[in-house]
This record gives sequence, C-alpha cells and structure tokens, in this order.
Amino acid sequence: MPLPKNSRQEPAGKYDELLGIEFFYDYVSNIHTQSTTLNVDELPFKPKLYKAREIILEIEKFIRFANKDENQWFNRGQFANYLEHCQKILALRNKIVEAQLKRNAVMGSREFIVSRGIASYLLPDGEKQMTLSKEVEQSFSTFKRAVIKLNREYNIAMPEDALKIRGQIIKTGVPGDPIVKKMWQQRPAAGWGEL
Repeated sequence: MPLPKNSRQEPAGKYDELLGIEFFYDYVSNIHTQSTTLNVDELPFKPKLYKAREIILEIEKFIRFANKDENQWFNRGQFANYLEHCQKILALRNKIVEAQLKRNAVMGSREFIVSRGIASYLLPDGEKQMTLSKEVEQSFSTFKRAVIKLNREYNIAMPEDALKIRGQIIKTGVPGDPIVKKMWQQRPAAGWGEL
C-alpha cells in the first residue's frame, strides 16, 4: 500500500477510516494537553472515531437534560423509547471501551497506544478518562523514544541493517508519526503489507 497522500479525499484503508492516520496520531501525541493541533474540519474526511465521539457527546447532553427533575414528565411514550435507545448507545460505547482495555497489550507498544487511545477518546471526562490519558501519555513517550532511537540507528546503519530497521519502524510505529511516514516513503513498492 502506498503512503496515503495528504490530499486524499477517501480513507486509505480500515485504520485510516476508523481512526484517521493524521487525526489519531495528533490526538495521542497531544493527549497530555487534552487538545489537538489539527483542525478536523480541514481534514479531507472525518474518521469514524471522531464522528462516534461527537454523537456520544450529544447523547450525553440529551440524557443529562432528560434526567433533570423538571423534565421527568417527558419520560413517557416515544420520548421514553428514544431515551432508552440513547442509553443503549452509551452501553455500546462502554463495551467498546472495555474491549479495548482488555487487550493484552504491552505498555509502550503500538497496540497499547491504539487500544488505550481509543478508550481514552471515547470515555467521558472524569477520573477514569484522566487516568487512562496519563497511561497513554507515558506509553507514547516510551514508544516515541524507541522510534527516535531506531531512527538514529537507521541513519548510521549499513544498507542491509537499515532495511531491517526501516521495516521494524514501519511494523511497530504509529501511523501518522513523521518518522514512520519517512520510512514508509522509502520502503520498496511491495513487501510490507498494509498497516
């Protein structure tokens, strides 16, 4: 698979469609500030993770409104059915988060960053989300140091070793990382498969 172009209008694979190569990397690399540097409206498409969170935030706002004492008279008939449907969506979100947290991923690995990053992004603000964000931040810091070290080794390695290091960076790095992108651009046209 070629390096996805910044000008693409459609996702360049499942990872891109679900998380967005640039979007998700921007999120995990800036998780310590609880903000992103990318403007999602300027991306060629919005990843499913982003869309899901936007919907969940609206549902949570609606449920808070519906649960106020003065609004209890709404909770009958079709309105009650709609409220129940919204609760089921939040329960599904919770299942997705729990599934990501149950992954047996090693801290500092791409799998850990991706699984915990997804969970952190989908959770509502609160103690659990903050704890998870700190885990992702620490893991990302460990991961980034390892990628930078591999990049240094790549720069001074003999050609045969450089190829192995490049492959290792591509296989273990988080898509969106500038070093991973550089290695992805330099890889052979075939042989690495899809991230």
